[in-house]
Amino acid sequence: MTTNRLRYELFDPFHDRHIQHVTDLFRGYLHEEFERTGRDADGFPVAPYLRTLLVYAANVPVALCAADPRHKAVELLYVRPEVRRLGLGRHILTWVRGQCPGQLRVKPPVTPACAALAASLGIPVAEVTDDERKQRQATSRRFEQLIAERCRHRKARPPAGKPCRICLQNYVDAMPDRIVGQQVAAMRMVAALPV
Repeated sequence: MTTNRLRYELFDPFHDRHIQHVTDLFRGYLHEEFERTGRDADGFPVAPYLRTLLVYAANVPVALCAADPRHKAVELLYVRPEVRRLGLGRHILTWVRGQCPGQLRVKPPVTPACAALAASLGIPVAEVTDDERKQRQATSRRFEQLIAERCRHRKARPPAGKPCRICLQNYVDAMPDRIVGQQVAAMRMVAALPV
């Protein structure tokens, strides 16, 4: 794959194909992060404050990058495993940097590969504030407690207050549709507001 055979499309919340492609790519991201960290992942693929780029190779969605132009920050970058190590992430971040004049930064948490890529391009990883860290921890604990309370897998049940791996995996499976659906609804509502 060469980067001149790629097609870029900005996410359109009124385009059903875009919604499905973002949902599928986000599902891949969440599954990989779950396998890597054992917990849910941070970051939204779409939201009213984000500009999301979908990348296609031969009409197949292979990557997405959600950036917050107001804060000049990359919220989420995901490249499918089968097209990694071909320079696509570098190409995308270079393109995004051109769209966000000023010092672009990457919002944490980031994978080790993303941190290395950002560093090689001179893009810093933003610092997590204590308030952000506390909010993320509280949100994760709340989700874990809710999942654990509904767990029906007695043999797989871990210590009290922690979800079993089966229930956590089911949660990760359901998240993309819910998150993307909620954000698309918000984007459509914002678009319908009188100017």
